[in-house]
Amino acid sequence: NSPIMVTDGEGRIILVNKAFEDIFGWKSDKVIGKNGWMFLPDGRKKEFERLWERISRGENLEFVETPLLTKKGEAKIILWNSASLFDDKGRLEAVVFQGQDITERKRAREELERAYRLNLRALTTALEAREHGTAHHCERVARYTQILAERMGLDDGYIKDIVYGALLHDIGKIGIKDSILLKPGKLTPEEEEEIKRHPIIGAKILEGIDYFKKAIEVVLYHHERWDGKGYPFGLSDGKIPLSARIFAVADALDAMTTNRPYRRKISFEEAKDEIKRCSGTQFDPKVVEVFLSIPLKVWQDVQKRLAD
Repeated sequence: NSPIMVTDGEGRIILVNKAFEDIFGWKSDKVIGKNGWMFLPDGRKKEFERLWERISRGENLEFVETPLLTKKGEAKIILWNSASLFDDKGRLEAVVFQGQDITERKRAREELERAYRLNLRALTTALEAREHGTAHHCERVARYTQILAERMGLDDGYIKDIVYGALLHDIGKIGIKDSILLKPGKLTPEEEEEIKRHPIIGAKILEGIDYFKKAIEVVLYHHERWDGKGYPFGLSDGKIPLSARIFAVADALDAMTTNRPYRRKISFEEAKDEIKRCSGTQFDPKVVEVFLSIPLKVWQDVQKRLAD
């Protein structure tokens, strides 16, 4: 029962099926001859103009998600494909749009995402309450990571997974004993090895939660180094997932520019110089290059909004 709409080469409707009528509340005789864009919300018409240009060039679009308005003005989320038909002279003759109403599925997914975000917030709040002195740390590094990932041109879905990983990067510390995690003095070599288990512990905590599976990359690999001297696996260069390489720079920036029990913070300018110095050893040079292209004020503004 997929809704189908067929337009001529100018976008005027020449056919709709019964499924289309049922979903949108319009009888076919009321829409035939009208522009198919009549169903678009005002804010989406320019976006569809760009899609129509691609259709006019003969590109068949697949899995495009668009809100379309019913006769009552309600928005239905339609996942649609298109097929362009041309005459013997290469002129666009008709376009067939076939869709699927995913409104309820999308609403259910959004509710599920909302529930997972609440769980995520509870986990990070519990960790920050336990590990004193790291208030807002997770939120800052998540925002720093997001800025870097956006500047690198990564797609929105991947960025979302990286941000979730950033928020949860130290969740494995929940499995570390308080006597070690909260120890004010220098750790013994044995205690340091225990602390180094937290990426693996964190990955195990998240591996049973489907929604966070892609975030595990950051949790598991965020202490690896470009030169292979990190932990827990000693991975190097491109063997480290890109998400973890991006996060490593963001995490270092926050660590250096906030006060910690064991040392005082340094300025953003000094932190920038240190990250530049460690390019090719601790950090991925390409990620550092992007980091250096971003004005310091961007990072400073984030810290001001999310100050401890």
